[in-house]
Amino acid sequence: MRFQAAFEVLPAIDITGYDQIKVDRPNTTLDDAEFEAELAHIRESHAIMEPVEEDRPLVDGDFAQIRFTELVHTGEGSAEGEAAKPIEGDDATVEIGAPSTVEAFTAALRGAKVGQQMQFEVSYPQDFTEKRLAGKTVAYDVEVRGICKKILPELDDAFAKQMGEYETIDVLKDKLREHMANDKRRRLESEAKDKLIGSFVERFQFPVPESLLQQQIDARLDHGLRALAAQGMTTEQMRNLDFTRLRAAQRDSALNELRGSLILDRIAAIENIEVGDEEMETQLQLLAYQAREPLEVLRKRLTGDGGLTRIREQLRREKTMDRLFDRLAA
Repeated sequence: MRFQAAFEVLPAIDITGYDQIKVDRPNTTLDDAEFEAELAHIRESHAIMEPVEEDRPLVDGDFAQIRFTELVHTGEGSAEGEAAKPIEGDDATVEIGAPSTVEAFTAALRGAKVGQQMQFEVSYPQDFTEKRLAGKTVAYDVEVRGICKKILPELDDAFAKQMGEYETIDVLKDKLREHMANDKRRRLESEAKDKLIGSFVERFQFPVPESLLQQQIDARLDHGLRALAAQGMTTEQMRNLDFTRLRAAQRDSALNELRGSLILDRIAAIENIEVGDEEMETQLQLLAYQAREPLEVLRKRLTGDGGLTRIREQLRREKTMDRLFDRLAA
C-alpha cells in the first residue's frame, strides 16, 4: 500500500537581534495625588443622603429632588415637527454645581426653594453624553420637591472597621496604598510588556500554520462568547450571530497573538528557560483554589484534555517575558 500525507509544520523563526530591542520602563511610583483621589472615591461611595429640613434655597453641592416635564425641540424640517412628545419624570435628582450637571440646569435651580416651580430652556452640546438630547434645545417645566445633602463618613477607626478587618484608619490607608501601588505596577508593566512583544511581532514576520491560527481564533471567540453569556446573552441569541464575520474580524489579532507566542517560545528555547515542577504545582494549587475544585480532580481533568501542557507553555512564556522585560526595559 502506498499513500501520501501532508502535514503542517512550524516555520523556521529567525529572531536575530531580539535582544537589541528596547522598551521604556514605566514609572510605577504611586504619587500622593493618586492615593488621595482613590481615598476620596471610597469615601464618596460610602456617603449617605440626608434631607435638608431647614427652609433655605438650593446651593452648590446640594441635591435637588425634582418633578419635571421636558419638551425636546427637534428643529425645523423634522418629521416630528417642532417638538417631540413631552416626557415626564416624578423623582429625579440633580446635583447643583456638579461638573456632570449642565450649567444652564444648575443656574436655573440654584437659589430655588422647595415647592417652587419654574420654566426654562437648556441647549445641550453636540457631544452631550445622552444622544437623545445631544445638540437639542429642551424646554423644562420643573417643580422642586426636596433638598438633600451628601454626608461623607469621617476617616476614622470606625470607618476602617466598616471597610473590613482593619483595626485603625492608618492600617486601612497602608493596605490601600500597598494595593494601589501593586496594581499600578502590574498594569503599567503589563502595558510595557505588550509594547515589547508588539515590537517583536512587527520586526519578525513569518508565516504560521493555518490550523494553529484557527485554534487561536477559536480561543478568542470562546473567550468572547463566555463574556457575552456572563452579560446575559442567551444560547439562542448566540446561534444567530454571524460567525463567519466574527471569525474574519478576529483573524489579524489572533495572528499577532500567535506570532508573539511562537517568538517567546523560540526565545525560551535559545535561553534555556523552563518551568519547574514546583512552579507548576504552585500554579495548579492557585487554579484549584480559584475553581473551588480539589487539586487532584483538577489535575486529572487537565491531564486528560492536554491542559497541563498548555499551562506549562503559558507559564514558560510569562517567565520568558519577565526575563526579557528586566533586561530590555530601560
